[in-house]
Order: sequence, then structure tokens, then C-alpha cells
Amino acid sequence: MSMTHHLRTVLVGVFLARATLVAAVGITRHHSGTDPTPRGPYVALGDSCTAGPRVPDRTGAPAGCDRSDHDYPALVAERLGLRAADFRDVSYVSGHTDDVQRKIDAAGERLSEALAEVKRRAPKARLFVVGYPAILPAHGTGCADDLTLAPADATYLNDKEQQLNAVLRRRAQGAGAGYVDTYEPSVGRDACSGRDTRWIEPLLPSLPAGPMHPDERGARSALRGERHPRHTAREG
Repeated sequence: MSMTHHLRTVLVGVFLARATLVAAVGITRHHSGTDPTPRGPYVALGDSCTAGPRVPDRTGAPAGCDRSDHDYPALVAERLGLRAADFRDVSYVSGHTDDVQRKIDAAGERLSEALAEVKRRAPKARLFVVGYPAILPAHGTGCADDLTLAPADATYLNDKEQQLNAVLRRRAQGAGAGYVDTYEPSVGRDACSGRDTRWIEPLLPSLPAGPMHPDERGARSALRGERHPRHTAREG
């Protein structure tokens, strides 16, 4: 197996072995403004991009979930001023595979099933699906040093990630959920960008984070998307 093929296998696994990407937020409405004020409870489900592996400090159960207390759900809960009793983060780090299209399709199916189950259990919850940030540059440039990744391979992987995001958006819309786009705010801050500006760490991270996963700056990028989510949820 060539180094390029091995990297492709590893990197495809990084963003295609994702579990459910859903946040269920209960809303208490106030009539002083046009927008509802989030009060919780807030339940965050997700995979390694949600959990923030190796971003200090590890927290939560089960053992081995590799969840950070500074992943983006924790930062969102802090921004909302939620009490500990009103916030539950059950994101975790999962495995990976290189069966790209099958994993994209399976992720969409699992997401739809999870959204339906959340709505069944919490019919008054407001649902958001959080997409993936730009892990690699769209045109494959700048990856030779940190990733030894050919431009064509980087472009291929970026295309697959955008396909995955498109599936997540469609599934969210089909379920009446909101979609939070973290890709656009992170363009130019991928794993191949400069160490002082990137939100995604390369295979050898320079900041505490899992390889090819968001660092703490990347986790905070979800707040940028959260300010202007693409709402498709029905108000109820």
C-alpha cells in the first residue's frame, strides 16, 4: 500500500466514520423579542469532531469516549449560560473505514433515524444538525509539508466531505431540523493552513487535539455557525 493510499484511508475515516450529529435544545419563549431565548435542556450527540479528542481536559463517560470539556457543545452551553443539570454531552470518538460512499449513505440513514427518535422522545425540542468544518483545502494546496498529501487526494477528500455535509443538510431539512454550517466559516483554516490560524490540526498536531480534528479554536468556530444557523426547523 502506498503512503498516499494509506493517508487517503486514514483521512477518509476521519470524517466519514461519524455517528449522529444532532443537538436537541429545549426552548423557553419570552415575548420581549422576536427570537426565543434558549434555556435548555441541551443534549449534544455526536462523534469525534463533536467530542474534541485531546483538547484539554478529558471528561465524561463511558471511559474511553475521549470527550473534551472544551468541545463545542460545552462552549455552546457556556454561551447559553446553562446550568450543569440542563446540559448533557454524550458525544464520543468512533472508529473509521475507507468505504466512502457507503459510509456517507449510512450516516444519512442514521441521522434520519436519530432525528425521528429524538422528536419522538422530545416532541417540543428544537433540533439542529451541525455540519463538518473544512478539514482540507478545496483545491488541495499546501498539504505537502504537514500531511505529505498530493493535491488531487486532498481535493478528493474535500469533495467527499462536502458530499457528506450535503447529505446532513438534506436529512436535517427532511426532518424539520435546523442546519448549522461550520464549513464556510472555516475555509482557509483547514489542517493544511498555518499553525497560527488553522482550526483543524494535521496528523502531527501542534496544539492539543486529535489528528485531523478541530482544536479548541475549531470548537469555537461552531459558535460562529451557531450565531447564524440555517434554520429549517418548524417553530413549535
